[in-house]
Amino acid sequence: MFVSLGLCRLELVAGDLTRQQVDAIANAANAQLAGGGGWTEPFTARPVPS
Repeated sequence: MFVSLGLCRLELVAGDLTRQQVDAIANAANAQLAGGGGWTEPFTARPVPS
């Protein structure tokens, strides 16, 4: 599904974010830059492909 927001066009995708073919995934980190919980857990649990 595509959504327009002003001059921006966003694509909304349902599914496993760790399985998407993308160049980068941006995460708004907390003040301590701590990960490993909440929605960041799938990224820290899955090995990075070589």
